[in-house]
Amino acid sequence: MTDVSIRPMTAADVPVVTRLGIQLGYPVDEGGIARRLERYGGSATHLLLVAERDGAVVGWVHALERPLLQEPLHVEIGGLVIDEATRGGGIGTALIDAVDEWAAAGGYHGMWLHSRIERPEAHTFYPGLGFERIKTSHVYYRTIG
Repeated sequence: MTDVSIRPMTAADVPVVTRLGIQLGYPVDEGGIARRLERYGGSATHLLLVAERDGAVVGWVHALERPLLQEPLHVEIGGLVIDEATRGGGIGTALIDAVDEWAAAGGYHGMWLHSRIERPEAHTFYPGLGFERIKTSHVYYRTIG
């Protein structure tokens, strides 16, 4: 693995975070990313990090507290994106390790994530980091208002 540094996401990262999100197929725009970074960036229950290699942002992760009445307190990976030109170089592992450290310090019980079925490379990556597939489900969405 080449040198990778992990640091908190800042407003200056918004353009590259947006570009990487689009690269993975997330419907994002800079304004939306900036607003959400401002909202969640200072929260004790959200973690927003970027990975840098050779001074360039090459990945990001958003982890958040997942409080459910019926389960112990968990962390959920809301988004993990690595630049397609640098995948397979340990960047995703470094970001997940940073989330794990944050979660352990916060007393969380475990870590959840969702991975879309059309991303088979992710389905080998996550088990290699100790994640276990625990269920398959449908996801439903309803617009508010």
